Amino acid sequence: MECALSAYHSGEVGGIVPETFRVVRALLDRVDDTLTGKVADVFQSPIPEWKIKEANEVAATQGEKLYEKFPLLDGVKWMN
Repeated sequence: MECALSAYHSGEVGGIVPETFRVVRALLDRVDDTLTGKVADVFQSPIPEWKIKEANEVAATQGEKLYEKFPLLDGVKWMN
């Protein structure tokens, strides 16, 4: 994404030319919540009952093995 015809130094145009990372972040914030990861309501759809049942069965048989196989860095917490 570009906001200008050529590259400019932020010290020269900061606050004048839109900062592209802010534009992208604003667009992404429309898709999901950066703090919770929840997808915006407009993109939500009902989960079929058979899929919920299937997920519960897998969780019951696999338990923590479903996610513990993916190591995380110190201080990082599982989302759900």
